[in-house]
Amino acid sequence: MTASFSPVVSIIIPTKNRLDLLKVTIKSLLDQSYQFWEAIIVDDGSDDNTTDWLTKLGREDKRIRFFKRNGGRTGAQACRNIGVEESRGIYVMFLDSDDCLAPYAVEQRVKVLEQSNDVDFVVFQCLVFHAVPGDSDVLWNVEKNGDDIDRFLQLDVPWSIMSPLWRREALNFVGPWDESLIGWQDWEYHLRALAKGVSYCSVPFVDCYYRLSNKDRESIGSRSVEERALEQYRDLFIKVRDLLYEEGALSPIRKQLLIALYYWLSELWAKKNKAEKVREILRYGWKEDIISPGFYIFFRFYYSRVLYMFPRQRARLKRALLSQLNISSSKSFLRISISEAGLFLEEKNGSLYPVKSTNNVPDSQP
Repeated sequence: MTASFSPVVSIIIPTKNRLDLLKVTIKSLLDQSYQFWEAIIVDDGSDDNTTDWLTKLGREDKRIRFFKRNGGRTGAQACRNIGVEESRGIYVMFLDSDDCLAPYAVEQRVKVLEQSNDVDFVVFQCLVFHAVPGDSDVLWNVEKNGDDIDRFLQLDVPWSIMSPLWRREALNFVGPWDESLIGWQDWEYHLRALAKGVSYCSVPFVDCYYRLSNKDRESIGSRSVEERALEQYRDLFIKVRDLLYEEGALSPIRKQLLIALYYWLSELWAKKNKAEKVREILRYGWKEDIISPGFYIFFRFYYSRVLYMFPRQRARLKRALLSQLNISSSKSFLRISISEAGLFLEEKNGSLYPVKSTNNVPDSQP
């Protein structure tokens, strides 16, 4: 590749102190059948050998472009924004520094998006893995007939951050990643895109791999239940409510799902034995007109007792509350095995995609 190389696809990768894993991720890019890509790797303050290795690699392959975050901006979302600002491709995708792409991923995504002039991004299926891509048959999530905004609000996240390929114009329309958030940045970003009416289609091909067994990832995920993160979710849910309202997308079922999110947040505070925080969340939800007076009274009754109950009694009352809310106990990131979903992987023209099994397998997770 020459210095005048003009990429079609920009792949943006934030990283911090993950050099060994990053090398595997970069190798999955170098193995791509499609060559017209650039990798924008933005370092979030690594103190290992990341800078030296990427600088050397960038001299050898001009498609590898390395940047350090600047100013007071920190976090993966700041790195992604910097990556978008520095990128040159007409299509953009985001990849974490411990995940991988199948060798055909970029080629087939470009082909699908170029054949789909009426959509702003396309979404592909993702498999989780532990040590080596393909060592697990567990999908990130499964396709369902329901509305994807509703699924995000139920914490049944339909796709991972690496699953979409975006047109640059769509990213510009959605706006930058929210750099103030401690966690749930991709949840908020994808919800914002859907609420704004960005068009998309889902493609039943598996072409990317989410690393599950990773201490770094586990530590990042654990931040989502830290107290400072819980404090932020209260305002995040209001932001989402306002966005849905402004875009004319706040349906009655979504109001109810927002109530369920406040219940979920209250439960996390209750598990930390923070009774005052529970009451604060309920009052805030009531004042912001997310929780109706009836539900506010019900919640207050529930939490005036649940903190002092034995586990079995608490579970019984919890089931009663969920029944009142007409929701099931949601699980973020469903992660269901292909066989449990009634699917099997089939190879066609070098690509893998899940198709319906002939076996009678129930749709719901056992």
